[in-house]
Amino acid sequence: MNYLIISNTGLITPQDLLIFGKSVKRGDETKIGQFGSGLVYALCKLISIGATPRIFSGTSEITLGTYETQYRDTVTKMLTVDGKVTNYSIEAGPKWKPWMAIREIVSNAIDEQDHKTVTRFNPEIKGEEGKTFFFIPMVEELHKVMQNFQNYFAFERTPYAYNSSGAIYKKENISPLVIYRKGIRCSDESRMTRFDYSFENIEIDENRLASSSKIHYAMNKFHNSIEDPELLLEFIKAEIMIDPDSNSLKKCYTTLANNGIKFTTKAIVRIGGLCAEGLIISGAAYSYLEKNNCIEDTVSKTRSGTFFRELEGNEIPERKEVEEFVEKYLKVPLVWVNSSGSISSLQEDKYVISKDYENYSNLQLKGKIVYSLGLGDAEKFVLAL
Repeated sequence: MNYLIISNTGLITPQDLLIFGKSVKRGDETKIGQFGSGLVYALCKLISIGATPRIFSGTSEITLGTYETQYRDTVTKMLTVDGKVTNYSIEAGPKWKPWMAIREIVSNAIDEQDHKTVTRFNPEIKGEEGKTFFFIPMVEELHKVMQNFQNYFAFERTPYAYNSSGAIYKKENISPLVIYRKGIRCSDESRMTRFDYSFENIEIDENRLASSSKIHYAMNKFHNSIEDPELLLEFIKAEIMIDPDSNSLKKCYTTLANNGIKFTTKAIVRIGGLCAEGLIISGAAYSYLEKNNCIEDTVSKTRSGTFFRELEGNEIPERKEVEEFVEKYLKVPLVWVNSSGSISSLQEDKYVISKDYENYSNLQLKGKIVYSLGLGDAEKFVLAL
């Protein structure tokens, strides 16, 4: 049978497996472990999937097992260490997954010295003086982890770029986002992206996972430290929305625009009939470039009809086309009204326009409708469609 073998210099003791919640590493930012509970969770998870580790402290084996006991109306399996019954059910850490168990044991080995992680077929299972060894049977769930080792450990990955806030790794294909802390995965994200990130001191919980808010903050901090316009361009091409919240980002956006890179926004692309050109950036970035005259003013382009190039030459006088435009993209009916002044506004249940505009062409009317929303309102509305 294949075994995953994890070793390090230094000796583990049975007491390390019996005391829950105590960690000599807590507060030491050079260490990966902090909580003193992870190893117990890891062992319980491995036992529960049929991968009970064999542990050696030097040449002495620390044996793990289970003991069945009655808890109310349920028979519960409890962890045993060297025959001693602990207070830990093997169901401890219900949110833990098999990869988290491997991550925990590897992390503990890294926190010590001379750590190694290898796989061997039918190895001689024994310890060595002065070292700790974990021999873990490679059941199916663990095979999947080791086949995708880089999804969990960044030690063999080469950063695509890095700065004072962290590092990024560019992937050949878009896949779920992975966040590393000190080279160890600390996320369980489902969103798809072209880049993974590594941070030294992102805050984690007892499950060794960073919350979505902590990840968002760390990623923004990395983005705000970008000084290379070409790196920013890589993120933009990967459709990662980055607001110009730092002077360095503002300079990067300005440089790209002045070098002829064309930009647009999701809202502009999604408004019907628009002939938007360019790479998609955030509304805040687009507004910044507009205000600094780095790109052509959106409102002026809308009023002149250049966003509707695909409709140029269309002189159909009927209003059905405009009515369908409003119903499709604004989700309300178009209502013509008599008024003493010019009216063109989106209300809760309809879009109201005065007959002052009845002589406008369909192209001009569409431009007027988009212009009346205002760029900010248009983006907010269209993104909510």
